[in-house]
Amino acid sequence: IECCSKEQFDILKGHKGKHFTVMHTAGNHMLDMGREGVETTLKQFDADGIVDVGTNRNKSSQGKGKILVKNGIKVGFVSATYGLNGLEIPAGAEHLINVARLLPKNGEPDLTSLKNQITHCREENCDFIIASLHWGYEFEFFPRKRQIDIAHAIVEWGADAVVGHHPHVIQPVEYYRTHRAPTRIAVIAYSLGSLTWSFSAPHLVLSEILNLSIAKGSFQGEEKTYIESATVTPVFRNQTMVGNSSITRIEILDDYLNANEDRDRMNYLSEIRKYAELVLG
Repeated sequence: IECCSKEQFDILKGHKGKHFTVMHTAGNHMLDMGREGVETTLKQFDADGIVDVGTNRNKSSQGKGKILVKNGIKVGFVSATYGLNGLEIPAGAEHLINVARLLPKNGEPDLTSLKNQITHCREENCDFIIASLHWGYEFEFFPRKRQIDIAHAIVEWGADAVVGHHPHVIQPVEYYRTHRAPTRIAVIAYSLGSLTWSFSAPHLVLSEILNLSIAKGSFQGEEKTYIESATVTPVFRNQTMVGNSSITRIEILDDYLNANEDRDRMNYLSEIRKYAELVLG
C-alpha cells in the first residue's frame, strides 16, 4: 500500500548491478495486504535471490534463524517485529511473520521467539549472529531503558550485533563488551532511521549506515569470529526535481560540511547536522 509498484521495487532493491542480499521482512506493515501480500513479496525475493529475514514459508521454520554462508563465515540472522498494526495473521499461518511482544504497553516482554532463534543459530554452529529488530518508539532519538536491557539480554544469549529500525529517526550506536565473553564487543544500533520516505523535515531525512567488517581466525588458541571494524556514516535523503520526476539520492552528510549553497539550503543542512551531532556526537 505505502511502497511499491514492481518498477519502484526494482529501483529500491539495488543499483548498477548490485542489490540487497538479505532484507528484513518482519515489520509492522508486513500484513497490510494480507497473506497474499506476504507471499507475493517472498516470491519476488526468490526471483531476485534475496534472503528474507523475519518471515517463514512453513511451520517447521518458525523459531529458527536464517543462515547465510559468505566467504567461509556462517552468519545467523534472528528477527522479530513488535506488532502488525493490530492485524491478525490468518489462522493456520501464525508462522508466517516473526512477531514478539518486544515492548508491550502492559506486562513483561516475551522474547521467547528471539531466544529460540539464537539457540538454533548456535546449535548450527554459526560464526556470527545478527539480531534484526523492528521496534522502538517513533520520532524518539534515544532508546528507553527497557530497550537497552532487552538488547543487552539478546547479546548475552548469543547475538553479536543488533540492528534496530522503526522509529524513523536515528538513535545511538552502542559498543557493548559482553559478560559471556569479555574479549567480545557487540555493536548495537538502536535505530538506523529511514532511507526511503517522502517527508523532508531535517530530522526525518537523516539516517545512518552501519558498516561492519567481520573477521574469522584464531584467538588465544581458539577459532573465533569478531567484529574487526565498525563505522557509522550519517546520510540524508536529498530530493530534487528532474523534469517532472522527483529523484531521491542518499547523500553522505559529511560531504556537505562545506557546501556552497544558498542561505536557506545551508540552514537546512545545518539542522540535519544538528540532529546527527545530538545523537551520534
